[in-house]
Amino acid sequence: QKLDHFNFTLRDLNFTQRYWVNDKYFDNKTGPVFIYICGEGTCRPPSDRSYPFQVCQDLNCLFYVLEHRYYGASQPFPDWSVANLKYLNSSQALADIDYFIKS
Repeated sequence: QKLDHFNFTLRDLNFTQRYWVNDKYFDNKTGPVFIYICGEGTCRPPSDRSYPFQVCQDLNCLFYVLEHRYYGASQPFPDWSVANLKYLNSSQALADIDYFIKS
């Protein structure tokens, strides 16, 4: 994932953002694609018993789960110093989702 989606001089700075994909029930002719965004906390692979996944089963969708930057293993930096936290904001997080979908 891009560290800063809005500063093109930093476009080569990236970090690893965790995600999971489940295509167990996907019908590639009629099934939609769902993306579940984990909140501010460590994200876990989706459980077959979770409500979003049950809806996905019923609709035969392709199911993605995306971990929020700075949470869980999706850490851009090894520490949370004030200087490093400048990339933790809603604009960057929304741009993460956009970039993930387009990629």
